[in-house]
Amino acid sequence: MNAPYSVDDNGDSDYDPTKDIKGDSDIFFIDALRDGSDFIARTDEGFDFVGGSVYAASSFNIRYSPARNLLRWGADIKAGLLHALNSYLRWQSADKNTTLESRLSTETDTVVENDDILVDDLTDCRWYNEKYIVKAPITVAQLNAVDAAPNGLVKLSDTQYGWIISMKTSNKDGMAEFELLRCNTNVVTPS
Repeated sequence: MNAPYSVDDNGDSDYDPTKDIKGDSDIFFIDALRDGSDFIARTDEGFDFVGGSVYAASSFNIRYSPARNLLRWGADIKAGLLHALNSYLRWQSADKNTTLESRLSTETDTVVENDDILVDDLTDCRWYNEKYIVKAPITVAQLNAVDAAPNGLVKLSDTQYGWIISMKTSNKDGMAEFELLRCNTNVVTPS
């Protein structure tokens, strides 16, 4: 976590996001639940099962474990591995407890921290790792729509759509050049 400003003990404000400062190791976060007007640290609330470790049920931040974070970002990871769907993301090693197992009440499968994960088992991505570069005329209304949703979905044909990466316009000829990520229409249903 980097704050835009950092003040040292002398009151000087020098911010350099590439350098650690005194107190960086004291920064942490806690997954919290509202308890009336207060907050409590979440342990096993919302889970049907927490195990695999001596203190599993009293552990903090189970929802933010390494395996759960990998699965949470699975669609983005899978987008870059579409040509390796039969490969595994291999668990290597760690000097911390990696035997935690957990299952949220909304899940049917248990998440095991030290399991290898098949790429094809990750959530399907909203895009393919393919880029379209398209030059087309653009109206003021279309330009306003892009300004309102700068990473929105653009229809290229009845079957082809792309997510906006960037757009360059030219007042001289009324044209726009788009860089688009190919949309996975098996996951996203364009309206």
